[in-house]
Amino acid sequence: MAWNTGGPCPRFFIAKIDGQTFTARDHKQIFVLYRVWKTNNGERLAVDWEESVWKALKSSHPRHFHKDKRKGDPGVSVASAFSFITFIIKRLRNKKLVLAPLAKERAAICFACPMKSKVLGCSVCRSALKLAVKPPEAVEAPQACKACGCYLPLKIWIPRRLLGSSEAYPFHPDCWMRTEDELGCSVNHIGIQQSPRL
Repeated sequence: MAWNTGGPCPRFFIAKIDGQTFTARDHKQIFVLYRVWKTNNGERLAVDWEESVWKALKSSHPRHFHKDKRKGDPGVSVASAFSFITFIIKRLRNKKLVLAPLAKERAAICFACPMKSKVLGCSVCRSALKLAVKPPEAVEAPQACKACGCYLPLKIWIPRRLLGSSEAYPFHPDCWMRTEDELGCSVNHIGIQQSPRL
């Protein structure tokens, strides 16, 4: 659901999220402050991080923030996709990527998945995402995953052990994350390759 503003505007906006209090003159700055704080702490943004910020703002300023009841595909924000890329690049230093056959198999599973989504945002930001990731081979993949907020054109190349638990997010039962966990897969039996400069 979307959020709207209206009613009396406070002089300063305050939001308490994850035990941290953020204060700004404009409510949009709270989103930026929260993203920077998470990044500086080496943490990845949760899939629903924006909703958490909106709820915190609503809690502090109940007469100014209102939920819009219209429904639609929420998609994945550009900020969530960039957060995933930043998080993975830090983990990927001097590590190797999976080989193209495994990346292609993962992409095929993602295309069939109802959790696939588009990245929301302006065309410039979406183009910047594509420039930030240069996989070793062109493999067509959906843009994002609604379950985890990951940028799939990068995720399909990452060794499973670097991606964390498949129980951390509500992945579809047929997701390759769950399947590889159940089979106890290690990409070593499929092959690995040197990671390109990201």
